[in-house]
Amino acid sequence: MDQLKTAVPEALQAVLHKLSRGQEIPATDIDNALDLLQSYECWQPFFRILRQKIDHSQKREINHYVRLAHIQGMYLEDWFAAAETCFRLVRDFKLSYSDFRKLGLGEILTEEDFSAEATILQGIYDALPRTDDKVHCLERLCLIYEKKKFDEYLLNQSYLKLLDLDPRNMKALKYFKVLHLQNYEWDEVVKVLQTMHESSSHQNDRFRIAQELATVYLYQMNSPQQAIEVIESLCQDSPLDTSTVHYEAFYRLEDWSGCLKVLRESLLKVETDKQRAIIYLKVGELEERLGHFEKAEESYVKSAQLQTVFLEPLEHLIRLSLDNREWQKTQQYLADLEHRVKDPELQIRVREALDRVKQGLSSQARPSGDTPSPSTH
Repeated sequence: MDQLKTAVPEALQAVLHKLSRGQEIPATDIDNALDLLQSYECWQPFFRILRQKIDHSQKREINHYVRLAHIQGMYLEDWFAAAETCFRLVRDFKLSYSDFRKLGLGEILTEEDFSAEATILQGIYDALPRTDDKVHCLERLCLIYEKKKFDEYLLNQSYLKLLDLDPRNMKALKYFKVLHLQNYEWDEVVKVLQTMHESSSHQNDRFRIAQELATVYLYQMNSPQQAIEVIESLCQDSPLDTSTVHYEAFYRLEDWSGCLKVLRESLLKVETDKQRAIIYLKVGELEERLGHFEKAEESYVKSAQLQTVFLEPLEHLIRLSLDNREWQKTQQYLADLEHRVKDPELQIRVREALDRVKQGLSSQARPSGDTPSPSTH
């Protein structure tokens, strides 16, 4: 042990002696010499050796840059100096972003040191040789600022830089979409969604974005006509259900024919009788608005047949038959309603109305045979 203690300083002295006399350390001994200088924290000769190697184009090695940056950051806590060394590494060896991460970054800093990583990535950005390398670098910076450091200012600046570099970058576009949504900047939201739609490479993503665009037009900008145009031009054959937005847009325009078109298309897609009954009920109401009373009656009948627990279709049918003085139909629909009603009080009222209609039918021979309108409400 005593011999080992004396041997190390002697070896160190030998290295220092060579350096003081301007002698070059043999290439085969460089790593051992650097290990020795590092272990005794002899930084001045340590840096001198590495800088001589780095500055000499014929003797450069990637591991020399990596070692220098590691010492600058981990030992001297000067990550800006480490970032400058990394800049030179990327520039001198024309490393791609992925090559730099693979060959150097993991050796320079610890895995969870996100502040140091951000400093280094900012440092190498301008040295990266290709646009896609810069994009990957900025995307990583954005991830660090958003998920690890929670720095909103630098996150925003990085995304601005990313979008300027790659105007169709989906990560940047999604970020600005959320930002504009939070600030209620609907015109900007529309612009971002339009760019996202143009930039997306997957058809289903384009359908989803188009539906979101239509929703913004309708509910945030009160532009139902633009919502309709988006759905009818960009959502054809979409697997997503756009019927709610499509219907509401026509409804706001009081375009009842448009509403009917949407409902009839929906009938082809729904799977349950309950859904069909609801749609037929709405179809009947719209047909009434358009003055198509026979078609309205047909739709109400279908709704009532599909869902026997629904009372509203029968109530519409009773009202229509009363308006048209079709007492036989009124009696039939009231009888159907009596069987469906569960509330005892309402049962009594329906039965009373049914009795009045029956009485009116039995006295039709009288000149004053008009029957008073029964009410179930």
